[in-house]
Amino acid sequence: MTRADEQPIPLSTRVNRLFEWGHRRGDPEQTNEEVALALGDRLRRPVEPQMVESIRDGSLADPPLDLRDAVADHFEVSRVYLSGSDYGYVDTQVRLCISARDAGVRSLSMRSLADPDPAGGALPRQAMEELIGLLARLTD
Repeated sequence: MTRADEQPIPLSTRVNRLFEWGHRRGDPEQTNEEVALALGDRLRRPVEPQMVESIRDGSLADPPLDLRDAVADHFEVSRVYLSGSDYGYVDTQVRLCISARDAGVRSLSMRSLADPDPAGGALPRQAMEELIGLLARLTD
């Protein structure tokens, strides 16, 4: 859930986080060309690398919904992350995964990281934020 007191995270920032997340430690990020080709396969129509670049640099701030969904599917995150306004929990998950990978964590079970219900069944965002901070200290 995105909290009322949080500033919105631009779509370009969220997409760039997916590029940052979508590779193994030590490997390069996927290129705009590679992602455009994969999106074209998903959508069954050509997607130009310039369109991906425009989303990433913010010059295309409101791409079509099917393209946002295809990007989310490509990087295997909830479509809410790019298509909804309630993306805060997913953003925290993505940042946690990036931090864990960069700290050299070899395995991270995400089974319990579904969006939390009011009964508190999943890891709260605050706990994930604390883990992100701890992991950041490991990489310093």
